[in-house]
Amino acid sequence: MYVKGSPQYEHHLKTYGSHKKFGYRDFIPMFHGESFDPDAWAELFRKSGAKYVVPVSEHHDG
Repeated sequence: MYVKGSPQYEHHLKTYGSHKKFGYRDFIPMFHGESFDPDAWAELFRKSGAKYVVPVSEHHDG
């Protein structure tokens, strides 16, 4: 979303405006998690053979 010329960058500009006015952190209040199903995630990880899972937040922009 911050890489100039990328489709994500262009989408952000069209949808939300400039990054100075609406940046990454402005998405946080929009997340409510009502569709989050941790049991479904756990089952997916189990089926994939994962031995452990490490959730990461703000991976690229922090």
